[in-house]
Amino acid sequence: MQTKINLQNFFRIGEEVLSEEELLKRIASFQKPLKITQDIISEAVEDVLRVPYSRFKTNDRSRSLVQARQMYSFFMRYYLKWTLKEIGISLGKDHSAIITNITTYHDRCLFDPGFEDKARAIDKQIKIRSYKLALNEVSLSKLN
Repeated sequence: MQTKINLQNFFRIGEEVLSEEELLKRIASFQKPLKITQDIISEAVEDVLRVPYSRFKTNDRSRSLVQARQMYSFFMRYYLKWTLKEIGISLGKDHSAIITNITTYHDRCLFDPGFEDKARAIDKQIKIRSYKLALNEVSLSKLN
């Protein structure tokens, strides 16, 4: 009997292939602070929600785009400590729209398990991407 392996739960770091659990343990024990950027956050939101960042800025109020803006706004505020105005400028919105996005994000995480699962998946992607970026910087610094 063959066992099927879900390859989405495994990650390649250099030559190693790690399970999601092993990778998250490595990230937690990583000594160098993770470098999180706007690109990392927007790419993580894009990948999990399958909405391109260029559409975040539109006035379209479809559910998928509203969720993407909420997630993006929260993670930009949480990880990068951007002001509401800075987040608003990056989305083409005003600061009050960003307040609404972040407030709604918190409310939906409390009452919508599916939304919370997506938020956790984005958070995980942000950490994984920043860990890979930090590993690349460490390996490049060893070459110099």
